[in-house]
Amino acid sequence: SYSLTVQNGFSPLYVASYNGHSDVVEILLEAGADVHQATTKDGSVPLGIAAQEGHTETVQRLLEAGAIVNHQNKAGTTALLFAGWKGHSELVKLLLGAGARDIPDKFGETALSLARANNHNDVACSIYCNTSQSEK
Repeated sequence: SYSLTVQNGFSPLYVASYNGHSDVVEILLEAGADVHQATTKDGSVPLGIAAQEGHTETVQRLLEAGAIVNHQNKAGTTALLFAGWKGHSELVKLLLGAGARDIPDKFGETALSLARANNHNDVACSIYCNTSQSEK
């Protein structure tokens, strides 16, 4: 199975997602890799690490394979929070279009607050404009 872990506890899908190898991600998914398998101690999944690293095409493939867009790791961090924090504008738009919500992590941080704190104004605007009134 391609969901088995390798050295240091990372699955092949997690490693390919981290490195932005979207073609390898596609092959692994077609071979039955589990898009939901958390392979880190903090409960991170391939979608989160691909978002953190800014790999838009990889995130798209993971979402098409059924990745949960609002998955939270043990710290409550989502793919949107990672992307907002890092200033990945196109990725933020992709995640919002896929239904991502700006959910606070366990420290109370949100994608919007981190985008603002890091002067990613275009990202902050995208998140704010896509946040429902009940979430503002």
